[in-house]
Amino acid sequence: MASDDDVKAVVYRSCLALYAAEFNYRVTAYSPELRQDMVWLDQDREQMANLLEGIDNHHRLPGRFTRQANVYLIECSPTNGHATVTTSLVVMYTDVEGVSKVFAVGRYVDSIDIAGDQPLLKAREVRLETRELGPGSHVPM
Repeated sequence: MASDDDVKAVVYRSCLALYAAEFNYRVTAYSPELRQDMVWLDQDREQMANLLEGIDNHHRLPGRFTRQANVYLIECSPTNGHATVTTSLVVMYTDVEGVSKVFAVGRYVDSIDIAGDQPLLKAREVRLETRELGPGSHVPM
């Protein structure tokens, strides 16, 4: 019988199926103190797969995250087979006591390959307004 971890691994891998081979995932935030972007995570497809497969070995916040995403802008270039999508993002965290709070606010800036039969995510930058996340928050947003 398959373990919960085996089932989770299938879900994680199935999520990667919608990613293009050259997929890249970045988490950034602008620092007014440094007057530049901070890069908190920059991973390619293989690195993301390894991160997700090993996530149970890391310290994590004991609760649940909920993401609320709202697409703001889709800019398609069918002749180039490319689309850029900007999406607002709010991540809520609910602790084990049932208390919810805003965890992070930002936006996705996605690069999507639209040349094939199904759109594939080539790159995602998570541009955060929130700059204090605390420990145990490395699960992709």
